[in-house]
Amino acid sequence: MSFKAEVLNVFIASPFDVHSRRDEIELAILQWNKEHAKDLQTILLPRRWESDVAPGYNSKDAQQVINQNLLNNCDLLIGVFWTKLGTPTTNFPSGTLEEIETFHAQGKDVMVYFVDDDLPTTTNLIEFQKVKDFKEVFRVKNLAFNYDRNRIASDLLLKIREYAHVRGAIELESNVQDKIEAQENTPNLAEIIDSDDLIVGEYVLLSFILQTANRFLGARWKSDETLDQIKVWEKKQFMEPVLSSNYDLVIANMAERELIRETEHTSYGNPRLYAMPMDIFRDLRNLRNDFKSKIQEVTESLIDPYPF
Repeated sequence: MSFKAEVLNVFIASPFDVHSRRDEIELAILQWNKEHAKDLQTILLPRRWESDVAPGYNSKDAQQVINQNLLNNCDLLIGVFWTKLGTPTTNFPSGTLEEIETFHAQGKDVMVYFVDDDLPTTTNLIEFQKVKDFKEVFRVKNLAFNYDRNRIASDLLLKIREYAHVRGAIELESNVQDKIEAQENTPNLAEIIDSDDLIVGEYVLLSFILQTANRFLGARWKSDETLDQIKVWEKKQFMEPVLSSNYDLVIANMAERELIRETEHTSYGNPRLYAMPMDIFRDLRNLRNDFKSKIQEVTESLIDPYPF
């Protein structure tokens, strides 16, 4: 059945070394449309220079053509880096950086991801250091995220809901708000952190959710998958297994604080899946830097400084 929708152009920006991730992002956008376009009355149209800019002779350089004919007509930009910044332009260290900075200067939404895979043996380490330097610049601006193809759709959902709210372009239908978000009296996450009432494992769980964007947490027999993810995350950061070892206690505490809520239960009424409500998840991502620093400090205190 047909429905009315606003079309938003999403520009995918990256150097050539992450071409496969460009394909993944485009697929994530198309999947987002299947799951959310009708409810949010918004369709996302992926735009890429290689498929949306016509070849031909022009007195302007190639980057100018991309900026004027494609970039300026887009509403949201998703950038991704790995080992390279890209090809330098007249005014910027790379075309991808020019696209991001130009877009951000126009007051439009930007999402920048950095791939954390093992480096190829052919990596230019000087170029890779430049990528790391720019990652820090984006991190300070709260624009940088570790790349995970599974989080693209959830990040897009947050952005589009914010877009709809700011512009008043659409009225969010009640069926988009699941029963978790519909509950009243949402706890104030900042006040809870400021109260120093959280135990160490709760800080670490907040850090896990913040870094992985995984807000769904299994319980009972469904806890195995979540615990496996947490153990991989702890091991990758050389962290003491405080969260995985005290998982049930942490989940119970977070549920009692209503920072996570039951979404599935067994036939006997016992919870088997919890989730952090989207509004609390949004509050977590938008916390003031001092509160985020507090979460980070507790987490980093568990990291082995000499893992080898």
